[in-house]
Formats: sequence, C-alpha cells, structure tokens
Amino acid sequence: VVEKYIVDKLREKLKYEEAKDEDIPECSLENRFGSPAQVAIYLKNFKTKAGAVSKRKRASRLLPVDFNEVIDYLKYKNTSDEICIEFRAGEKIKKCKDYCACNSFCDYFQREKKRRVPPTIHILVDVDNFEEMREKWKTFYNKVKKYL
Repeated sequence: VVEKYIVDKLREKLKYEEAKDEDIPECSLENRFGSPAQVAIYLKNFKTKAGAVSKRKRASRLLPVDFNEVIDYLKYKNTSDEICIEFRAGEKIKKCKDYCACNSFCDYFQREKKRRVPPTIHILVDVDNFEEMREKWKTFYNKVKKYL
C-alpha cells in the first residue's frame, strides 16, 4: 500500500515536470497539513463552548458550516439561550513554511503567505428568533467568505 502511494506520487510529480506553473495543480489541504476553517458555537457568556463544527469533510461548500447545519446542531443541543457563533480561520499552509522545498517558488504558498488571516469574528444570536439569526448569519458569512 505504501509502495503504491509512493509510486503514484512520483508519477504525478513526473507528469508535471515540464509543465507551466499555472498548469500544476495545487497541493491538497491534506498534503499541506493544513487545518480547515471552523465555526464554534458558544453559549451567551462566551465561556462555555457548545461545540465546534469543521469544514474538513465539506470541501465542495463555500461556507465554513451550512446555516441549516448550525440550526440542526442547536436543536440537537436543545438550547434556547443566546449563543455566540465564532469563525476561526484555518491555516492553509501549516507545514509548507518549514517542510516544503518548493515554497519559495510556489504561487499558492506565496499568495497564502501574503493573505491576512482575520481576527476571530463573533456574532451573538437569539436562537428563538430564526429570521434575525438568518440575517446575522448572512452578515457573518459576508465578513468571513474572503478568508475561506
């Protein structure tokens, strides 16, 4: 299994040996040892974390977490308190900095290195007011989408 993985990786690298930079696919988040963006849900006092949901298995979605998924999670937790939804930017080039021999000429690494990571972004929502919660979610998403 390991031998097949290594052979497949070498074939892939050789395939792009003579290719233009823009034709070479970016390394996957897994290959970069990156961490995905997350949304954490806290109770109103901001000290008790109700849960964190990750984008790890949702690569095709634009949102860190789907709004309906947050609603389902809150129903599961059965809370009617005000909550805080917190965005945590992932680190997309976690190991590239120290371990990748190509990072000095990798377009993706150079672009991500310059990109500013946002501070933690919070929104406070009333679980019982669904429409207000949806509007706040839209505002929240518009603030964080450029960091995904």
